[in-house]
Amino acid sequence: MNYYLQLSRLARLARVFTFSLVALASTSSLFSQATFKAVPLDCGGWFSGFAQADDTRIYGFGDVFGAWRSDDGGTSWRYLNWSIPEFSVFGQAIAVQSNNANVVFYQTGTALYKSTDGGSTWSKKLGDLGVGTDASPFFAGANRILIRPNNSNEIWITSPRKNLVGTVWRSLDGGDNWSKMGGNLFDNTFAITLNNISQYPNHIWIGAQNGLYVSTDSGASFTRIGTSTSLIDVGMISRFKSGAYMGIGVVTRSNNGGGGISRITATDYNNPATYTITDSATTNLYFGYPTGLQIFSDGSCSAWNTSGDRHGYSTNGGQTFSLRGTTLNTNNVPIWTTAARMQARNHPDYGTNQVIEAAGNPNKWLITGGSAPMYSLDKGLSWQYFPNGNGLAGVKTWVASTSRYDANVMYVPAADIGSAIVTDGGASGQATYSSAKSVLSCTMRTSSWKVPTHRRFCWPGWIRITTRQVFFAPPTGEARGRRLT
Repeated sequence: MNYYLQLSRLARLARVFTFSLVALASTSSLFSQATFKAVPLDCGGWFSGFAQADDTRIYGFGDVFGAWRSDDGGTSWRYLNWSIPEFSVFGQAIAVQSNNANVVFYQTGTALYKSTDGGSTWSKKLGDLGVGTDASPFFAGANRILIRPNNSNEIWITSPRKNLVGTVWRSLDGGDNWSKMGGNLFDNTFAITLNNISQYPNHIWIGAQNGLYVSTDSGASFTRIGTSTSLIDVGMISRFKSGAYMGIGVVTRSNNGGGGISRITATDYNNPATYTITDSATTNLYFGYPTGLQIFSDGSCSAWNTSGDRHGYSTNGGQTFSLRGTTLNTNNVPIWTTAARMQARNHPDYGTNQVIEAAGNPNKWLITGGSAPMYSLDKGLSWQYFPNGNGLAGVKTWVASTSRYDANVMYVPAADIGSAIVTDGGASGQATYSSAKSVLSCTMRTSSWKVPTHRRFCWPGWIRITTRQVFFAPPTGEARGRRLT
């Protein structure tokens, strides 16, 4: 049977996201000697969060493109989801053990996975996350996985679980067994984010839809701080670890649309009865519901209005946040934008969910983004994209089409960044940009191509065989291809 017809029929049957390349390999000896090379599209999807190890290794995840890893501070990345069961690409959280960069947890809306070899292989620790038939809701910037700094076998997560009551769970054996935490405090409200620092090892703070909860006895009991109206939707928590402000916490809140940042102080941090809430003041800045909350090693504090991409900056322990101007460096211009567009915007992308300080380099910050992550070498004053071809491919691809005139030319639909064109059969691992339209599929029409008007052409995992080459466009956010020899 013709290989193209055989594989096309299989592709039509695989109208699910968990398209298995292994299954296809078993159908033909053609794949027994073939490998696939990444054709990165320089991100383009929502890069949602980081987890930084003690060394320069960084893990990251995206809303639709799974887990990634960089061993050089973000200059290059590799995809980690190939070995995750169910090919779960809808990431919600990631966390790495502080004293072992190979131990990492990755959470989706339906499952929690653990790797002990740096993401090469994964085991499922929980497979019942979510509400009814729905996945667990996503909260931008939230820290939903906590590995206790004084006990790496103790893992906490926030998520509802199907057929169970509660949204806070703890494991004392590295993720094998789990117990509900907080009594009934989180039965009728979503717990959103977790915080525990080594300077206060017994303190566990939990941000929830109805407030901030504090435990000073490692989770045995919790006290809600403030009233149900003073703190609503506490989505991010950060605490000062040293200096004059040590122990003070800053939290993001929504308060029914009038959100901002609140400052948590105490006369005795081991006694929740002494805690006080004050709203941080702002200068020339409206936060709305802020994200990107982070306290840096020099004691400064950063937060962002993700819808307006405004940077709030505090140097007085979170008492006041002032508008801080930013610029964009155009040394690295992704294929889906231009230097002129970058200069016109002159600030990081929307989607500033999280900001981190690079290990060992207090001047280098990394920030998430709705188009791609960026980094700064001057503490957030100027930003730039990582180099093109860095390996990130954070946007869904669907049906990759081959030019009928040149087998080396492939047209790759790339969802919200438009489309990309491969001109060398994938040999270089690079693509060029084509348009700014949202694209789900592309087909050839004489010497041009256009987007079909309906979804019946869009089969996830489509494989197309042309003259001596194979391309695979999986729904994981990247196009992969290799010329066959």
